[in-house]
Amino acid sequence: ERRIQRLLVLMQFTFPGAPMIYYGDETGMWGANDPCCRKPMIWPDIEHEDEAILPDGTPRKRLDSVAFDADFHHFYRSLIHLRNKRPALRYGDFSMLYANDREGVVVFRRSIKEKENAFVDDEILVVINNGSADADVQVQPLSRKKFNDLITPVGATPENVENAVNLSSDENKNALPDSAADAILSVSMKPFSARIIG
Repeated sequence: ERRIQRLLVLMQFTFPGAPMIYYGDETGMWGANDPCCRKPMIWPDIEHEDEAILPDGTPRKRLDSVAFDADFHHFYRSLIHLRNKRPALRYGDFSMLYANDREGVVVFRRSIKEKENAFVDDEILVVINNGSADADVQVQPLSRKKFNDLITPVGATPENVENAVNLSSDENKNALPDSAADAILSVSMKPFSARIIG
């Protein structure tokens, strides 16, 4: 469930428009219809009792722990920092590069060249696999020669982080060869994972 939440948050922070955070989302709080939509905020320095009742008032089959999710909070902070740092995410054009409903894969580009008569050159590629199977996606790479993962890939495990982005035309996975203007970027994605490349 948290993997899917991370994908939703990542899409919200990389898609056009201003992201909206309802209080507590960033700490891993959950809610439901009234009155569960108005729970007290979860703070890292306060211990909370486990929830024993469902939103409709019936007893839970098992207790649901209530605690501040530091990893999820850090994930939100990383996306906020990235969005504030990269103009393409705040003001850039949006281009859908690939979408496959059956596989649950979407790839889009955010880019900006000029903002209010000032030269700005920023480009970001977002790859999301919301499917339950591995996916290999080939797309046109960024226009610049070098690129990196801008955050730790969502759904990454130590064994798949390093080999998840590869260029079909070059052994150096983070640089395009000077002679390969038509190089294709091959991105291998685990289920319920995402990458922000820039």
